[in-house]
Amino acid sequence: MIEVAVRRVSGGEVEQTFQRLINPCRAVSAGITRLTGISDEMVASAPQFGDIAGELHEMLRGAVIVGHNASFDASFLRSEMSGCGRALCDDLGDPPVLDTLRLARRICRGQRNGLSALCARLGVCIESPAHRAMADCERTHSAMAAMLLPHGGFGLTWREALNLHGRPGTLRDRTAAPTPRLPQLELVPGNILPTNA
Repeated sequence: MIEVAVRRVSGGEVEQTFQRLINPCRAVSAGITRLTGISDEMVASAPQFGDIAGELHEMLRGAVIVGHNASFDASFLRSEMSGCGRALCDDLGDPPVLDTLRLARRICRGQRNGLSALCARLGVCIESPAHRAMADCERTHSAMAAMLLPHGGFGLTWREALNLHGRPGTLRDRTAAPTPRLPQLELVPGNILPTNA
């Protein structure tokens, strides 16, 4: 992992943001530098993941977590947390996770549902370059918000979105014991937390 970002949202308003470059203690490949723009020089003086793990946990605590291809990001977070002697879900339990990719695939079958394609279809325009953590948080947040719009979006309510794809266990290791299905939840609208690692 070389960058992590979280955007904490409540009532439709961004309350907190968290963005850190992370020193992976190994060379950043040329392909990753081309994709993200992040170079060895940029991460050389950055903290290691263990130095920011506690702060990241606090940002995630008590939230509905929203991500695009959330299980992919969760695998990196689990690995990094494990590497510093922590378990991702120890303090978080099994928070509800909404995956905008899975939602889009369920509703827009047969269409391209990558984050950029989904944003274009929903009319979401973010100027920041793709494949940087905070820019992808912004895109995911905006895509989720657009999905909830009755006109031009999917017209989903929070309850419908959670019923379609609100799952506990997404942050857990799939090789662990299975987690029971999420019960029906009473949620405060707007309590979404896109995360991209």
